[in-house]
Amino acid sequence: MWGDADVRTLFARKTFCSPSDMLRFYTKATFIGVSLCLLVVAFIITTFSFDVLGLSIPYSRFGLFVRTYLTISIPLWTFIFVWKAIAEGHVFRPYLARLVDLERGRAIHKLTSRLAHDITPLSETLRSISKDSESLEESDRFRLNVVSRHLEAIEQDLKSTYKKLDELDGTPKFCFPIEAIKNVSDQLSSLAREHAVEIKLSISKSSHILGVAVPSTEIERIFSNLLRNSIYASPPGSRVTVSGQQRGRSLQYRVEDNGPGMASEILDTVRHEGVSSKKGGAGLGLRIVREIISEAQGRFAIRSRPGRGTTVVVTLPTAKIPDWMTFDISIPENRQVVVVEESETTRDLWNSRMKKASVQFVGDLLHFDLGQYPRESTFFIFGHNKYGSAINVFDVINENTLGAISLVTTAHFNDPSIQKRAADAGAKIIPQHLIAQSEIVVGS
Repeated sequence: MWGDADVRTLFARKTFCSPSDMLRFYTKATFIGVSLCLLVVAFIITTFSFDVLGLSIPYSRFGLFVRTYLTISIPLWTFIFVWKAIAEGHVFRPYLARLVDLERGRAIHKLTSRLAHDITPLSETLRSISKDSESLEESDRFRLNVVSRHLEAIEQDLKSTYKKLDELDGTPKFCFPIEAIKNVSDQLSSLAREHAVEIKLSISKSSHILGVAVPSTEIERIFSNLLRNSIYASPPGSRVTVSGQQRGRSLQYRVEDNGPGMASEILDTVRHEGVSSKKGGAGLGLRIVREIISEAQGRFAIRSRPGRGTTVVVTLPTAKIPDWMTFDISIPENRQVVVVEESETTRDLWNSRMKKASVQFVGDLLHFDLGQYPRESTFFIFGHNKYGSAINVFDVINENTLGAISLVTTAHFNDPSIQKRAADAGAKIIPQHLIAQSEIVVGS
């Protein structure tokens, strides 16, 4: 019986062929075998034609043999090489690789979604326990606080990854930062009240209609991290201010607090990854903020002095308004306008703005009958309610190819999924709060 040493020696001497060697051997053998078979077939056909059938052929035996061989072999070898290329993946390899990457991305997408979902209640439980931890020792409270903050950082990172993967399917990257900042301010209002801190927004009106090439989820992530830090650092009765204005071709935002500030050596430490100025902090917030701003070709700066608070400056380049969004409404001549809108207030607003057009109102999509309105003489305006509608506006537009003769108004214009639906349908979105300010041209 052989021992392990004998087996290793045998393989070292290459007594056995590797799979790749065997594949090359069989490929060569197949090539030679098929070639010989084709030669035999061509010889048989030539001999049969001359000697058995006695056909009068204007070629010599050798000439007929060569022509017969080429006639048989060219299509056969073409088929073999094409089949080999397909089998080895040379033809479809790029498409298969892309499909594999897509499936891998979907699997990661699902995994991060589930992990974030499972971690969220645990993180909330730890936060609630840490608030009622007076009975614990100081060292235990500190450790509990550290675990809670680290878990919260992991939760936010998973949610960010989930949202990024959700946007890799071609979803447009565009938003109006003012709306995302308002959302963050509303979300953190209870936290601010808990710390007796006021959040004040002071953003110039001229910047309200300027957008950036960043998804709204990422803008919310930036300002959620910055505002949380400022709220935690601010003393009771103080104010955190978010100001913003246009600076050339950029939008510049400042988050200012009246906290204790930081000395220069501490500030340098905070700017490094994984270090936090807060006791028990994980230090991931500013790293994430810097990454998002860097990807958007923006700039990020922190200014702080002891006793004078901290100011964080975020600068983002403005982006061109995408094709699927408009601020102005142009209604072709001799077209009736059909407004499908659930909100009575919005219907009244449209009625006041459409004095020069023939307008008909429909309460909702359930009562909307497209057959009543000829395409060639109608312009449609649909109101989109993200949560309340039983029928999706973009499904109606897609199924009836109404993109070129329709407009969608919505308060959720920063939502990447809605932006993608509008782009796919060929329809234009107008932000709901801009209806009163938009220019309406009839008969252009």
